[in-house]
Amino acid sequence: MDAVDPTPPLFAFKPEGGTTLPRASAGQWCITLALAADEERTNKFLPANFRTLVLNPHTGSAVMY
Repeated sequence: MDAVDPTPPLFAFKPEGGTTLPRASAGQWCITLALAADEERTNKFLPANFRTLVLNPHTGSAVMY
């Protein structure tokens, strides 16, 4: 089994609204945000206080869940 690289890709939002993210076959990228201290207390599981952003690499639009 291949190890998963936890390093997030570096990307930028372009002035015209897109991003520099690779165009994934699914068409969207997800970014989950949580406080590092909360993650450490929950043994690497998502804490109760987290947010997930879904980014469209073509338009740069984001939806927060």
